[in-house]
Amino acid sequence: MTVLCALALCWAPRATAITAESALPAAETFLRHVKGLTNIPGGKVWLCRAEQTLRSCVASLGDARRELIQQQRFLDQRIQQNAQLWETNRPAVAALKAALAKTTTDAPERKQLQQQIQRLEAQAVEPDKLAAFSDVRARLIRFTNARQSLALRLLAIRRAIPEMDTDYRRLEADLEVQAALRTLGEGHRLGPLESYLAELRRLDEFERLVFTPWQPIYLQSGRMRIGAILNERIPITFSWREDDGPTVLTETMLEAAGLELPAGARAVSLPAGRGRTLPAWQMTVPALRFGQVVLRDVPVYVLAPAGEDQGASIGAEAFTGYEVTVERARLQMTIRPQPP
Repeated sequence: MTVLCALALCWAPRATAITAESALPAAETFLRHVKGLTNIPGGKVWLCRAEQTLRSCVASLGDARRELIQQQRFLDQRIQQNAQLWETNRPAVAALKAALAKTTTDAPERKQLQQQIQRLEAQAVEPDKLAAFSDVRARLIRFTNARQSLALRLLAIRRAIPEMDTDYRRLEADLEVQAALRTLGEGHRLGPLESYLAELRRLDEFERLVFTPWQPIYLQSGRMRIGAILNERIPITFSWREDDGPTVLTETMLEAAGLELPAGARAVSLPAGRGRTLPAWQMTVPALRFGQVVLRDVPVYVLAPAGEDQGASIGAEAFTGYEVTVERARLQMTIRPQPP
């Protein structure tokens, strides 16, 4: 017997075979598994999926902010420490390199000079090269992930508000839902559980942390990497391309963002370097977010599974109307609208 059949028997005026006690689990099962509602244990208010998402995201904002601030504080200190040490060590490094240049390849003092240079450069490097340090790169990855995690929570909250209103209007008009609530007894009702006005008023302070004109960058395998959010739904990482060229995504990224290749998408062969070409499709994605900058209706090439190892890449060509400035010493890329 299906849940709906069981409920129908419970609600039918002449159906006396099923007791009131047996109707309660059937009503709860219907609300939870058919309608996607849930209640706080022991509570009588039933929450739609949008409100469940809203509550979960709001509850996690504090932890997400603490992680972000912790990583940013470490990086700020690391940048400052490296800059100070570099200024201190730079004359000695320059003198050692000059002395090394004057030695012959078989000179006995050459190895000692090289070791001294290595020790000093292990303490500090040119600020533009700091992003390649393994400890800094690891922290930059964590910082990028923390920013994206907080940003995704904020975007989910902003989406959940109108979705919640729509869901509850639909559920209020659903006769089966109303019948199940009556079966559960007095006081059982649909949400919202609270107004959330206080939480919504605080969103700006969180958004200022992540929706900035700058994004952290790091170096990995010689490539500059920058985080983004695809379709306001999933975090992705791009390799920054210095030369002009198309924006490239993978099919896996597309699917994770809830997007599909359009019917009849144009198939192309995309150059991948060293004479290699990869199958790809051309399409337009609704949005790519970089902090506060959201690129709309972005033309992209989507790599087939055979090119998954290439990952995503993007260059200045995608940022029409914006000025993109790479600040390696600050471990940042800044994206601002071009002046009129």
